[in-house]
Amino acid sequence: MPAFDVTANPTTLEAKVGEKNSLVVTVTNRLGRPVTARASAVVDPAVGSAWIKAPPDAQKAFGQAATLEFQFGIEVPAAAPPGVYKVRIDVVDVEQPDDNFGQSPMIAVTVPKPPEVVVTQGGGGVPWWVWLVAALVIVGVGFGIWKAFFSSKGMPDLVKEPYAEAIAALDTSKFVITRVDTLNHDTTSFKRGLVISQSIAPKAKLAADSNVLRLVVQQSYAVVPNLVEMAPLDAVAKLGSDSLQFRQTFASQSTHTGEGKIASTDPVAGTLVARNTAVTFAVRTFSEPCTNPKICLLQATDLQLQAKWQTAAKLPVAGRYTKPKTP
Repeated sequence: MPAFDVTANPTTLEAKVGEKNSLVVTVTNRLGRPVTARASAVVDPAVGSAWIKAPPDAQKAFGQAATLEFQFGIEVPAAAPPGVYKVRIDVVDVEQPDDNFGQSPMIAVTVPKPPEVVVTQGGGGVPWWVWLVAALVIVGVGFGIWKAFFSSKGMPDLVKEPYAEAIAALDTSKFVITRVDTLNHDTTSFKRGLVISQSIAPKAKLAADSNVLRLVVQQSYAVVPNLVEMAPLDAVAKLGSDSLQFRQTFASQSTHTGEGKIASTDPVAGTLVARNTAVTFAVRTFSEPCTNPKICLLQATDLQLQAKWQTAAKLPVAGRYTKPKTP
């Protein structure tokens, strides 16, 4: 599911040379936590990027489930080529832009051809051919809109494309798109964020109005590090730096050999897992329940672990672990 819901108003716009227009973009935070997000415009053809102006507050802090607006300005210069420009507004989490983002539907901005100045001699009437030229200009603009948004060349091949680029290649007004994140173990072919499969086959004929498209995307992944014989605090820092969470259990033994060190992990080292997966490590203790304050997670140590994990992982939610049962 996208991290942000992004809608634009209006979705079609005629922008004449010299006129000032505005585009209001509404963004809703779907991350379930506060986040700082940045909005930017993507324009095709790229020459139009110069006259789509981002607002001064293009970066805003969102509360949990908050909805805010961004107002983009549009001012077409005299030298702008007439035609139809495709505009999309992208919104990203400034701390994790590759993982948390959202996109607006495509917006059609039409820059009409400036009317020709006709100088008539001796009469106040407009020659018939002026009306003919105006009609041809209107027909040309209409054809440009149809060509850009409604003509179909079949479904493009999106596999192994970054999700954001795959969406940009589609006229989103003609699709109902569902994103499904999964973990494919072929990390050589599918880096994070790449499309793994699509429900509509490449070159398939598309409907003129609505096409239901399911895109399976490689989610962010990590490899479980080797934590055996490490101290718990060091293991927590290591997991946090790899964007993994933690849980702790105890492995009781009859001797003090290796007491306070990690005996095993679940999953084992080398396992490919999704980012933010919790890795459980078992710490050796001489007695059950644990009585050595240097090993057991007392309240003070608990806070140290959480703080160290948060600092390493740069995440707002503290890690969780399993405490030993009390007698």
